[in-house]
Amino acid sequence: MRLSDDIMKINMLCLADLLCAVLFEFIPAVIIQKIGSSDNIGPIIGVSRTIGRVFEGITIILLMRKNIKIDIPRSAWKNHVVE
Repeated sequence: MRLSDDIMKINMLCLADLLCAVLFEFIPAVIIQKIGSSDNIGPIIGVSRTIGRVFEGITIILLMRKNIKIDIPRSAWKNHVVE
């Protein structure tokens, strides 16, 4: 029994999307809010989001290659097996 490669790729894409949203959108907005400077924050957040989208795009390109196989230790997917 093995977890489908397509399901693994979808899971990795979801995790990459979550990571990009947290690192490049949520955290910069919280940091700027804590600093208290409300002048010219639009470009800062825009640059951060653009960097996040580039990172996410590269991740998607790498994961969607047909020859990529994602190996996860057997104990990590013990309860999530597709027959």
